[in-house]
Amino acid sequence: MRHLLVTMTLYVVAAGGLPGRLVAQAADLPVLGTLTYNLLNFDTRTGHTAHPMALRFVGRIGVRVHPGTYIGFAVGSWVRVYERCADAPGCTNTLYDEYSEAVNHALFVQHYLRPRWFVRGGAGVALTDVLTPAGDAIASERHARGSVTIGTGLDLPLPGRLRLTPSLDYATLPGTPAGGPEIHWALAYGLGITLR
Repeated sequence: MRHLLVTMTLYVVAAGGLPGRLVAQAADLPVLGTLTYNLLNFDTRTGHTAHPMALRFVGRIGVRVHPGTYIGFAVGSWVRVYERCADAPGCTNTLYDEYSEAVNHALFVQHYLRPRWFVRGGAGVALTDVLTPAGDAIASERHARGSVTIGTGLDLPLPGRLRLTPSLDYATLPGTPAGGPEIHWALAYGLGITLR
């Protein structure tokens, strides 16, 4: 009987370590990766009334530097297009009146205020390109601009280490004039897949 009690006690003590192992396995990875498909809403070009919209991807990869805090690198692109009709009112031929693109490269910090809810901010460099028809040619204007981004989102559980991540981010290029040919700001409504 004593041997049975000792054996049961050993099993209980050994089993006591299992929750710790399970917690360790369920802990977040030391890295984070997210691929997000964004619906983008842009500032309005002077002389226009509509806010152009576009669909573009952004990718992020980060390293955990503190529980719930990641530092990483992000790259994404934005495109704003204004169109005009080539002929008289009622025509069906549509041409580009202006094509503005920005490819943003940024360092970011993402911090989880709750296990699923995070806020993030970043800064970097955006390479902008504006194409404008000029007679039979197309004029091109390129710049490197500073960028600032802030945002928030939720990590909703999926099987394994995957998360479904709806997010909202605001980005601005402070060096671009408001209402000018370059994109000045963008509001991104995103839906992504995160590995964490």
